[in-house]
Amino acid sequence: MKIILAVLVLSTYGIAQQPQVELVSEPRSSLRIKDSELQSAPLQSKIVPTQRDKQKVVSKSFIVWTVADGATIAADTLTTVHCLSSPNCVERNPLFGSHPSTLRVAATESAFFATDTLVSYWLKKKGKSWWWVPALVNTAQGGVAAALNLRHH
Repeated sequence: MKIILAVLVLSTYGIAQQPQVELVSEPRSSLRIKDSELQSAPLQSKIVPTQRDKQKVVSKSFIVWTVADGATIAADTLTTVHCLSSPNCVERNPLFGSHPSTLRVAATESAFFATDTLVSYWLKKKGKSWWWVPALVNTAQGGVAAALNLRHH
């Protein structure tokens, strides 16, 4: 329940971080251009970014999502390895196999985390307002998996 509450709080924070862009056209009085210049450079409206758009890709919200994602993936990894040490525990994820080694679990989970972080970074760099969704999905998946592993104690 605590994990679900944390995910909801973090997703609300992530939604509030959406960028805004203002479109501004040049005033007519400043458009005194010779005919030769007009043919070589077509007139276009300028996009003037707001102060919020000039922020770095790695913001507080990005760090919060990355830490939450990493924490749940680490919890899933630790609880999986601990559970597999008991004789009646079997891994059900086909990517791991029924009794994966600690190294295989750690490497696979690290690959998931790295991929998820890179996708979120790329989406945020492209200005997508939903950049945090991959982190949310992986955070929720890691939390649920860790909780399911804890049932075998």
